[in-house]
Amino acid sequence: MDKISFDEAYEKAKKEAARADKIVVSAKENDEWWLFKAERADGRRDFDDGAGSVYVNKQTGEIRKLKLWEVDFTAAFNETAKPVDLP
Repeated sequence: MDKISFDEAYEKAKKEAARADKIVVSAKENDEWWLFKAERADGRRDFDDGAGSVYVNKQTGEIRKLKLWEVDFTAAFNETAKPVDLP
């Protein structure tokens, strides 16, 4: 059972996205993590393409920033991840 709710995780993700001047545009989840993808509100693409996007741990609420070079973690997450509707 999740110790933090999706809404709590979403609020954390929105704050992290705002720090990068972005908004949360989509979410995915697996058994351990939610991934909140962030993009610029105007649709402009940055070279970093990951800034503002975060994983939030369902048990601890820990925030893990999306780092595109962490291939093993990202691949393992994507193997079991499913889309989640944002409120």
